[in-house]
Amino acid sequence: MAEEEQKAGLLKRFLLFCLHSPVNVIFALATVYFALQAYVFAPSMMNKMILLGVVGLWMFWFLAKHMILLLLVLALLGGGAYMYYEFAGREARKCEESGGFWNKNTQTCETKVSLVDRVKKLFELQSVK
Repeated sequence: MAEEEQKAGLLKRFLLFCLHSPVNVIFALATVYFALQAYVFAPSMMNKMILLGVVGLWMFWFLAKHMILLLLVLALLGGGAYMYYEFAGREARKCEESGGFWNKNTQTCETKVSLVDRVKKLFELQSVK
């Protein structure tokens, strides 16, 4: 009994969805017509291809209608990702602008050491051992 009620509810929701727009009504009627042609009255490959074309156009219409919303959501997500990237890297940029380099392991700003200073430090460590 519950399964029949659920099927009736799905059909009712689908019909209400189709009635929201005249374009949806046209696509629904065309889908029903070509489905009957393809599977009941004149089963042929051409009618099945036309049915698939109508359903494909209907999906394209649905996506195109919601494209502005989709683009807005993608723009907001992209802006949020860029803001997070800018926020997360602000210390590293500040360090590089001041002339140092950012140590990723310790998350600290260190002064740049020249090659000569590195060699001197290496010899100092060797002499201590």
